[in-house]
Amino acid sequence: MKIQAHKRTIISVALFTFAMQLAGCGDGSSSSASTTPSTTEKHTSLMPTSHLLDTPVLTQAQFDAWFPNANKQAYNVQTLNQAFGKYNVNNNLSPIQAVYNLAAFLANTAHETGDFQYITEIGAYPNITSSNWGTDPNGNFQGNLSACQASYGGGGPSGKNCYYGRGALQLSWAGNYQTYASGSGVDVYNFPNLMLGTGAPLFTNNLFFDSGVWFWSDASKPLTPSASRPIDGFLSDINTYAKTDPLG
Repeated sequence: MKIQAHKRTIISVALFTFAMQLAGCGDGSSSSASTTPSTTEKHTSLMPTSHLLDTPVLTQAQFDAWFPNANKQAYNVQTLNQAFGKYNVNNNLSPIQAVYNLAAFLANTAHETGDFQYITEIGAYPNITSSNWGTDPNGNFQGNLSACQASYGGGGPSGKNCYYGRGALQLSWAGNYQTYASGSGVDVYNFPNLMLGTGAPLFTNNLFFDSGVWFWSDASKPLTPSASRPIDGFLSDINTYAKTDPLG
């Protein structure tokens, strides 16, 4: 979940592209066409107002167009919209701020997941040996559990878990799983594979977007008072992803 400096240029480009598209500006390229709107043209761009659970943040068509190789069963747009509403991500924001927040979230999570192809950290897969570890495309762990635990804060209460990256924001480390469990009420600390819901192939009731949006939103602030979350080169001074934009 920590974004390194070398990733920010990638995120910045994606952020600009998404924001322009969400605001109805196409891909941001110039055009010689008239900018006078037709009286018969239907405006189809989306201005997110996700404080209502039944108001979509993003449409399936938009998601499919931007991320054609995404795992659509795992990363379901409906669960993204529900999470944005559940955690009030865009409450009290102007439409353009809401667009920026969604663009920033998509840029960050798309980078973490290979444009939403990967549900878990792949590690050394498929080159698994007795000394390393990884997960297959369905999120199944393979390899040396002790090596994984040494990288991610131990094995938890049972000693049998590993807290490698899972979900849209690649939730990682034992402490972050424990924090999300406390905030969400779902015991992913003791049972981290609850993140996958029912598992492959449908991943019903997965927490991939829910966990990402929770950490992104103000909902996580009481439990993460010292968090520093860089997005697009900006550092938040109020400890939330959703407010790390220059417009908010």
